[in-house]
Amino acid sequence: TACEHLKNLLGLARDGDALVIVGDTMDYINGANLRLTEKLFSSFDKPFVQVCGNHEPLKDIPDGYIVSRMKNEIQTIDLGDMVIVGLDNSQRKISVAQLDALKRFVEDGKPILLVMHVPIMNDENRELLLKSGVYFQLNYDGCPKENLEFIDFIKENGNSFVAILAGHLHYSNVSKISD
Repeated sequence: TACEHLKNLLGLARDGDALVIVGDTMDYINGANLRLTEKLFSSFDKPFVQVCGNHEPLKDIPDGYIVSRMKNEIQTIDLGDMVIVGLDNSQRKISVAQLDALKRFVEDGKPILLVMHVPIMNDENRELLLKSGVYFQLNYDGCPKENLEFIDFIKENGNSFVAILAGHLHYSNVSKISD
């Protein structure tokens, strides 16, 4: 079950430095799902970034829960030798504030693990993502200009990023965005 998978994930993450969740922690938000995630995450003792997914509408996330962190447009964990940056792009857009924050992290010089929900379409995954539909791409035709500026910034500063982890897809996708 989804509950068992989440328990297993949290168990595995106890051996790591941090946990990243790329959205869709819950299929939908209701009292039972909130109580369950609260129970599981309340005993988790590692830092974690949990970005919002499309199954977690911001308006439905109540305040006062551990998962309320998904309402943050930007989340960070500084691990000393690298920083984890989580950006909420669950609505398929990047804000000016998110882009500015990412620029500051690049200026700081630490390697960045970028975490978000909606993936970036590039030459390597274009055919695959086009088959899935426009709903599964951050850089779709007519997307906000900030999305394209964000992607160009990542390409131009590729050496600053350890990796970019995205959810949303219901299959594996590994591709290169920058040399």
